Amino acid sequence: METKIDHSELEDLLLRELLMDIPSEIDSLSTHSGIDSVYIDDGFESEVQDDIAYVKGTGTVSVTLHYGSEREDDAFDSEDCFPFEFSLKLDLEDGKIGIIEDDSNKIKIDTSSFS
Repeated sequence: METKIDHSELEDLLLRELLMDIPSEIDSLSTHSGIDSVYIDDGFESEVQDDIAYVKGTGTVSVTLHYGSEREDDAFDSEDCFPFEFSLKLDLEDGKIGIIEDDSNKIKIDTSSFS
């Protein structure tokens, strides 16, 4: 039986990962940066060996960038989207999907369009 990685489940997993540890590429853009959503492009690659999956692909992350303090009159939020690429090692044991801590894992967000 071939194990297939569910697209929406992978998006949820990446969103949880980014929420737990907001990447410095995003965090450095504003006083307070938040991840809103993750969209993975169709056609991500996956290779499954036993209960381990290796996945890689590209997508877009939507963020809210907050500037200033809540107590300041000039505080404001802006929303933006940035492309990213990922390469992850996943545990598929017992029908659950989880990221295996591994030095080869990467989530790289391209914020070069930010101005």
